[in-house]
Amino acid sequence: MEIVQIETNKISPYVRHADFVETTNDIFHVPWRIIYDYEFYFVVEGKITVITENEEVTLEAGDVHIMRPSCWHRRIATTHKIGYYNMHFDFLKLEENSVFSTYNEYVVPINRNERRVKKNDILNQRVVYEPKDIALPLKATVKDRAKYISLLGNLVEHYKHMRPGYDLLLKSDILVLLYYLLEENDERKNAAKYHHNAVAQFTQIISSDFSEKLYLSDLSEQTCLSPSHMRKLFREVNGCSPRDYLINLRIEKAKYMLEEGKETVASIGEKVGYENVNYFSRIFKKKTGMSPIQYRGSLYIKKKTEDKNSFYWCDVINPVGDEKDK
Repeated sequence: MEIVQIETNKISPYVRHADFVETTNDIFHVPWRIIYDYEFYFVVEGKITVITENEEVTLEAGDVHIMRPSCWHRRIATTHKIGYYNMHFDFLKLEENSVFSTYNEYVVPINRNERRVKKNDILNQRVVYEPKDIALPLKATVKDRAKYISLLGNLVEHYKHMRPGYDLLLKSDILVLLYYLLEENDERKNAAKYHHNAVAQFTQIISSDFSEKLYLSDLSEQTCLSPSHMRKLFREVNGCSPRDYLINLRIEKAKYMLEEGKETVASIGEKVGYENVNYFSRIFKKKTGMSPIQYRGSLYIKKKTEDKNSFYWCDVINPVGDEKDK
């Protein structure tokens, strides 16, 4: 199947099916299959797991899900009762291969004794169009559920009653829905950028003031994020918690000063933020496997061994014993 990217101003949606479904997990059954248009889900109640050949997500109340055509997938209801809005549509309708029954293609072929629905080779050769500037999420959680429920409720009503001009109303509903999704995507991008900057600022503060008493609650206030949210974002960016990042930084600074060999262990501990030398030694040993004194001793032994095994180029150029040949 060929999927052609189009500009948003070229979109002219065509709704093939729309409904609100309330059912239970013993009735809900979507085996491995592919579809030949775009399918939209908005979950209102319960949980539905969507499985593709590459990933798996679980949809909950307030989640949007769009399945693209020609993608093998299956769905499983993981709660007893589920409720969701469902729609099949195209972003642009062309007469060739555009008219087909979702019931005949997506419902009739399902056999509970078979794991996979046989694909329709003719429909799978359709050319479909999708906007290149709008993300089509396998899963996205919306901020304002009521806004989506109101819009989708109107859309289903327009589809079912088919009053004069209903096709124009459906196009309008889909365009508003796409605008909502585009708006949500922009908000997520802006939030991600803000969060990245906040973590960078937070990390810079830790790196600059590592020897001071630092409290996550105080530092989080400077970035307008809660401590728990900052901890989560920090781990996503740096791969560790703020506390572990601070400890690792302090230990690296301490190792450098131990290598210099100019200060006592107590003085070094205080300079990297540990007033209690015993506590500093315990933290250092936990991270390196050696106490600060043992670490300094290992550096001395290593340096002594390197000096013993070193040689000078002049010893090679003028080896002992060459004098007799002069």
